[in-house]
Amino acid sequence: MGRPFKFVFAFQPGPGHWSRLGAIAARLRERGHHVVIATSEAFRRRLDSSSYDDFWAIGPSWEEDRLEAGDFPPPRGMVEELKSRSGAIASFFFGAAAQVAADLTRALQQGSRPDLIVFDYTLLGGPPAAEALGLPWATVFGLTVPFSNPGWPPFGSHLGLARSPAIRREYELIERSIIRENRQLYRPLGDLWRAAGRRLQDPWRAYARLGRLGIVGSIPACEFPLPQKFPPQIHYVGPLLGREHDSTGLDEEAAAFVRPSADPLIHLTLGMTFSRAGAILQRLIRALGDEPLRLLISSGHLDPRWVQDGCGGGAAPLLVRPTVPHLQVIPRVAALICHGGSGTLMKALYFGAPVLVIPLGAEQRSNGARLVHAGIGKMILPARLSPPGIRNAVRGLLDPARGYLKRAREMGELARRAGGAQFAATLLEKVCEP
Repeated sequence: MGRPFKFVFAFQPGPGHWSRLGAIAARLRERGHHVVIATSEAFRRRLDSSSYDDFWAIGPSWEEDRLEAGDFPPPRGMVEELKSRSGAIASFFFGAAAQVAADLTRALQQGSRPDLIVFDYTLLGGPPAAEALGLPWATVFGLTVPFSNPGWPPFGSHLGLARSPAIRREYELIERSIIRENRQLYRPLGDLWRAAGRRLQDPWRAYARLGRLGIVGSIPACEFPLPQKFPPQIHYVGPLLGREHDSTGLDEEAAAFVRPSADPLIHLTLGMTFSRAGAILQRLIRALGDEPLRLLISSGHLDPRWVQDGCGGGAAPLLVRPTVPHLQVIPRVAALICHGGSGTLMKALYFGAPVLVIPLGAEQRSNGARLVHAGIGKMILPARLSPPGIRNAVRGLLDPARGYLKRAREMGELARRAGGAQFAATLLEKVCEP
């Protein structure tokens, strides 16, 4: 290797955002490179100080998964609660973009010039700041890329392939309406891009139009069919899994619970950011309470005792933990039920686990739609959750004749061969080389 490079990893302060960037950052540090972390001051306490060489506080001091009910309007029901939480998060993503850009600009001007800035794609104030300073940057995506694929639905949608020109035109109208609805959110970003010498009505277009390296934590087989003019700078590297994850292991009771049994093991998690959706978790557990299976549940920010006492009562064995080590659990499951967060789905893809996605916000509908298209998952929107629908979906995933497990295992083989964080680190190094 030649001289060590300096990389700045900048991201929204949430566990899922850091996990995919942190996996790459760890590989680069192993290769002798200098890694700077740029995120909110509040999130700093959740980082292992040995995982970076320097830290820059940028944007408001907040944490995505720790927004409490008092931080946004009180919900009127299950769907309203999800919309309210998503709206609160979006207000930080978009509304704080100017502060992110200002803080990042200040840090970049005061420190030595980095060889490359690596952004999580949701840090919307970052790329225009780098562009304005003339600094090279790259982007890391989850499973979803916010580009328009001809014939496929707009970013964030759960709709299927448009098989006729009329439906394609309908999709175009939907996409335009989404941009119109988000105009107020997009306005501060438009100002930042204009200051950087670019005119972009839709901030997501920057990733496709500016020709910067993009890294996707998935494989082409789990993507909608790529159009012929798909940006050539976008590379699918497979799941981005960090070696530092799941270091705690399973406790004795949990280890016994996940051992092979006649009843299939199902892991149910709503992640951390949306884990307070107790009504949805309750509905899922009760619908499966009398099925011949075992339920291992991650309660996240919900009280495990409330989940155990308030949602149980069926014949199915039930074990609740705040979190479980996914790299130990997911290889043993017959199926996974989750919210569709990129970190959870990357692990499911890597280990070949069929998935039922209940999208709760962000890009989760878009993530789930990709796995449904690939034939390794099912998806139910929260407003359409019903006990029969939940049971039928899980039974379908477990039915060998339906082929979900077989296809998931095949995808897992492809995912493990894709290169992951090691390949991503190599791509970033190549950008820095003269």
